Amino acid sequence: MSRRKKKPELAQIGWVIYKRTSDEYVQTPERSQDSQQHLIEECLIKPSGLPLLKEYCDTETGTTAKRKAYQQLLADARQKKFSHIAVSHVDRFGRDDVEALRAIDELVALGITVRVASYPGLDPANPDGRMIVGVLFNVARLESKKIAQRVRGAQYIKLCKGGWAWRAPDGYRNREERL
Repeated sequence: MSRRKKKPELAQIGWVIYKRTSDEYVQTPERSQDSQQHLIEECLIKPSGLPLLKEYCDTETGTTAKRKAYQQLLADARQKKFSHIAVSHVDRFGRDDVEALRAIDELVALGITVRVASYPGLDPANPDGRMIVGVLFNVARLESKKIAQRVRGAQYIKLCKGGWAWRAPDGYRNREERL
């Protein structure tokens, strides 16, 4: 009795986009995500001629993997719902370098093409491309840590000067008043 190997399931051919903004209080998500969309369409989707199948959007920090759309993207990838993933910049995929590289490795192992619009020729499926993506994720993590450090320093100074350094509690408004 011969055993036949099951043919690997082919992914649906086409792109999905992953867009992320960090915080709706700091930036306008719609404007940022529109900018990400434009860059991705111009640099990756239009030149490829492949269809856009779906968009995934998160308005959460990239320092955690517990993002709803990100987790759905990974789940859909495992079900072969698309063949290509596009992000505008490496830091939009995530700012946790270990998690991001783990996800990239999994996606590549699934046969999914991962591309970054700001570096359209960069292929994380080959060793040189993966190394460069790793460096870019490390830079994204460093940037996130430095921003947090500066914010904490600014909050401390504001407190020392008698100010309130956080968002106003419920029922109050954040408004600077000069006496």
